[in-house]
Amino acid sequence: MAPGLLGDFLIVLLGGYFSPLSRAVFWMILLLLGVGMLTAAVLCPAVVPPLVFGLQPGLVLFVVFVGIHWIWQERYRRQLVFMPGFTRAKPHSTMVRSNAAKRPREESTIDAPSAEPPAVASSPSGSQAGT
Repeated sequence: MAPGLLGDFLIVLLGGYFSPLSRAVFWMILLLLGVGMLTAAVLCPAVVPPLVFGLQPGLVLFVVFVGIHWIWQERYRRQLVFMPGFTRAKPHSTMVRSNAAKRPREESTIDAPSAEPPAVASSPSGSQAGT
């Protein structure tokens, strides 16, 4: 088997894996590959076994590259999920404002003048003020 064919096979396989294909296109390519292998097996049965055995190193490299890519993706996903500074808002926190627009706001009574004049403190009866 020619070394160029192995490299071409690996490039096509990795390019197909990392390209954003839809499912329909992916299954169509896989179907065409299977039909091509069956046609080669029927028309030239002596060519298929060396071709399959010659492509095995490329398949091993493909599995290694895809495995490394999967490990990197999982590591990145876990970094996002378990961020050290991330905490969820508590249910009764002031940061949660989902129902703030639904209820009417009450007027503040802090700055409003009181209706009654302040009461003067009187001394209790029977107390002696100077003695």
